[in-house]
Amino acid sequence: TSHGWVVETGAMSFRTCQEYMLLRLGLNMPKNIPKALQNYVAALAEGSPCYIREILHELQSAQAISVAGDSENEMHVDLQCFPGKDATQSLEDINIADWVHTNMVGGCISLLESLDPQEAAVVKMAAVFTGPFSVLDLAASSSSVWGGALRVDLLRLYRACDQLCEQNILQEAPVDEFKVFDVPGFVETKKKEALKGFVSCVQHFPHFRLPSLLLRKMALSMTLDQQRLAVKRQALVNRIISRDLPGRMDKLRRNRANQHIPYYYLHMDEVKKPSRAQGSAGVLASMSQSGIVVPPAPPGTV
Repeated sequence: TSHGWVVETGAMSFRTCQEYMLLRLGLNMPKNIPKALQNYVAALAEGSPCYIREILHELQSAQAISVAGDSENEMHVDLQCFPGKDATQSLEDINIADWVHTNMVGGCISLLESLDPQEAAVVKMAAVFTGPFSVLDLAASSSSVWGGALRVDLLRLYRACDQLCEQNILQEAPVDEFKVFDVPGFVETKKKEALKGFVSCVQHFPHFRLPSLLLRKMALSMTLDQQRLAVKRQALVNRIISRDLPGRMDKLRRNRANQHIPYYYLHMDEVKKPSRAQGSAGVLASMSQSGIVVPPAPPGTV
């Protein structure tokens, strides 16, 4: 202000966002604005009156919404929907990344570009998940624990998530083990049986979520479709392996860690040591006498 005062205000509530939208559009009743539009603007603006003004202006400029009167001369908002889609899906399909001249999108791009490379990569991967995710989900596409990743790789990802939480970009999310391992096609009873031994394991891993719809849309606009599919696919595969195959994977790692000892050396004590004069023929004869099966030599070999 002119007096040098700084007044800090929080985000507006949903009711306040409704009233501000009515003032900007020149309407009287909240029922004159579609509910889908109210939810979309309130979630995208994050309680900022500047963002609400910019969103409504851009939607009107693109003729996505218009204020018109009905037969009773009551003004209301008409929402233009895409063919075959409802109001919610039509609003979700609007590419807000084209609004680079607005304070909302420009500030979001500046925020993403100011992050460290590791943190920026975490935000872009987090935007793929609509629900809570863990560090293992993020590491599945880059450094999976089943692919020989080191613990320091997981520690780097966790440190990036922790720093993003300090910047209020990510939030810690409560763990619901039946939703974390939610895989299409699984019956609820089978899911509960499969998760019986993994509840304690899941609770030890902190989970995070990306609450900002604006950041999610901007981060998704900076990634390719193939990258999004790869992150989703690898996270899903990692969840299935962590749920269904931990015993088999542990057994496989133990077998690989065991030193391979040839069968001949396991029965050296049973074989009578031949004399030097007998040579290899004496070794084979001693093995045959001890009950060790000796495969015949291929034809044509000496």
